[in-house]
Amino acid sequence: MAKDAIFKLPTPILFAHRGGAGEVPETTWEAFEHAAITAKVDILELDVQLTKDNEIVVWHGPNLDNVWIDGLSSSLALRKKKKKTDIMQFRWGELKDRAWVIEPVYITVEDIREEKVKKIPQRQLMLLSEFLDNVKRFDTDKKKIPINIEMKGEKIPGISPSKFLNRAIMRTFVELLESKGNGRAILVASTRKRVLDRFVEIGGRFPTNVPMSEQLAYLTKVRPWYLRTAGWLLQIFPSIRKRIDLRDRAFQTSHHLLTQSLVDEVHKADGAIHVFLTKFAFFKPLIQDKMMDEQVLKTALFKLLETGVDGIMTDYPLLVSNVLNELKPSQ
Repeated sequence: MAKDAIFKLPTPILFAHRGGAGEVPETTWEAFEHAAITAKVDILELDVQLTKDNEIVVWHGPNLDNVWIDGLSSSLALRKKKKKTDIMQFRWGELKDRAWVIEPVYITVEDIREEKVKKIPQRQLMLLSEFLDNVKRFDTDKKKIPINIEMKGEKIPGISPSKFLNRAIMRTFVELLESKGNGRAILVASTRKRVLDRFVEIGGRFPTNVPMSEQLAYLTKVRPWYLRTAGWLLQIFPSIRKRIDLRDRAFQTSHHLLTQSLVDEVHKADGAIHVFLTKFAFFKPLIQDKMMDEQVLKTALFKLLETGVDGIMTDYPLLVSNVLNELKPSQ
């Protein structure tokens, strides 16, 4: 049986993206319990952001549009006026025990009245240190549940530099993983090469993903013709033409881009390939009315499994887990 090159688990492994953001309040204890105990996923996926005072918080963000904060109006327009919309505009003391993640059925806090907010500890924002201290509750005698952590930290995603480039902040992050990781398998991710380079420079020893800039070398292997064309044109640059060492690296991409040749290329280089089962296939929705059409999902998953991908990442871990279990006898 094939095993994932990073986590050494039989494939396909299932990741709960943000703990299952389509089914439960994202990146909360409720979400992680749902993912680990109910959906029985293999990997917990989470992101980390930084507050104004540089506390490392488990959150995708940076916006807090789906977080009710006691003492602030639910109007996002008023929050924006007060510059209280993103996590970096708050000190941790302003969020601790006051920030409640709402259910995914609501799009933003403007869609919910305060009396409908479920204020229970399992739905509060948490620090990364708290998560690492308590994730052991999902461990068993046979294994410690692995985690996939992505570093965010940009005020404007994709444009502004990440605060994790700060050596002191990165050192704190690395020390947290070393001191509280407790020997569990951890994959550290970022979309930015500079952030991962800083992680390694500071002394991070955990395996990492392949950032966007290094994925460019593989554009000739992806599905859309226009990206393949761009990939061939980019081959004039030696830095892009050169294939990187994928040992102990995870190539994480969208299922829209996947081809058999891409999977084969990553495996040939001893890497792992994890595919994010995203919500939309271009303009054709894969998920309708908050629920994924089961037949569409089965077809998509069957195609993914045929390629030999190592992992599937989803906001709907329980739904995907149930379908995977149905498909397994036919594999």
